[in-house]
Amino acid sequence: MNFVIVIDRLYELDGSNITIGGIQTYLVNLSEIIYEKYKVKPLIYQSGDNDFHIICDKYEVFGIACKSMNIRKKIKKIYSHIKDKFSKHNTVVIWGSDQYSLNAQGFKSINIQHGIGFDTEALDSGFKSKLKKYNLVPIYKLMQRINALNYARNGNKVVCVDYNFKNWIKTFVYKNKERFVVIPNFADTPCLSEHYDSESINILIARRFVKRRGIDLAVKVARQILNNKSNINFTFAGSGPEQYLVDELKKEYPNSVYQTSYKSEDSIHFHQQYDIAIVPSIGSEGTSLSLLEAMSAKCLVIATDIGGMTNIILDGFNGRMIPPIEEEMIACLNDVIDNFDEYQYMRDNGRNTVEKAFSKDIWKHKWIQVIDQVLR
Repeated sequence: MNFVIVIDRLYELDGSNITIGGIQTYLVNLSEIIYEKYKVKPLIYQSGDNDFHIICDKYEVFGIACKSMNIRKKIKKIYSHIKDKFSKHNTVVIWGSDQYSLNAQGFKSINIQHGIGFDTEALDSGFKSKLKKYNLVPIYKLMQRINALNYARNGNKVVCVDYNFKNWIKTFVYKNKERFVVIPNFADTPCLSEHYDSESINILIARRFVKRRGIDLAVKVARQILNNKSNINFTFAGSGPEQYLVDELKKEYPNSVYQTSYKSEDSIHFHQQYDIAIVPSIGSEGTSLSLLEAMSAKCLVIATDIGGMTNIILDGFNGRMIPPIEEEMIACLNDVIDNFDEYQYMRDNGRNTVEKAFSKDIWKHKWIQVIDQVLR
């Protein structure tokens, strides 16, 4: 049996280095599960500037030259290569993201849906800014939903990372609803070292610095908190096009605002250095890996009520959940800072939530169930 995974990019387009991202981490872990359970290396196909082949311990990566093509043309070329090379009766095609999926035409296939990505728009540049200017945003949003419905037709099974998408798609689908299966994301749950006590409260925002991840919201909130409280430190872990916002805040508060980065495999232990973790996304979230990792490390988490994060947090039980509104986040953070010791139970419940509902063992078991169903 062959397992072929299709994604736009796992490695850089020249094959030099693996890229960093939630989907990439997800697919590497899925490849390891397949290798350990079915004793065969998954073959991951992606676009590249030129053809390349990378052999890893538990999977192999094939780059297919797709230079200067749009994303749909890239995926069609990759799929054409797969059709020519693999037999349909002994190959499972796994679409690494529904946005890169096609009708697999006789192959057994699984389509992964990583959360609703069309609940917020980046309309500030290029063609999309004209949509806003001419009041065409409603039409654009309608087209996004039509695309999502079309992508959802692909695959014998559609694995959704949260219940939001499944419940939304069920309002349109009237047959074969059993194709849609929810497997939430996971976080590792290693044994934790003793938490380091500090006189200051250390707050972490581990996000890519882009608008939809709420980095501008986090910066505004941090500025207000630092204006009114002492012994508070903010650390931003990440990078991205809104780096300038973090740089401005660092200049204003050089002794209270820091920036760093960490390796994905070190995430839980990295988070343990912090007391509070904020996940301030304004849209496009599944069951957020950043949120789950912070909970696993026993940070007291503050998350916005976006996407799949609403499947994780019960406000006041295992963390705080608020809308992505500056005033509400400031009020919530002030409350958490002022009552930090009293809210220890939320940190404990957060860790227990990950252990009992979002652990890697649970994720692995559910994925094997889905693959076995497709193989029957």
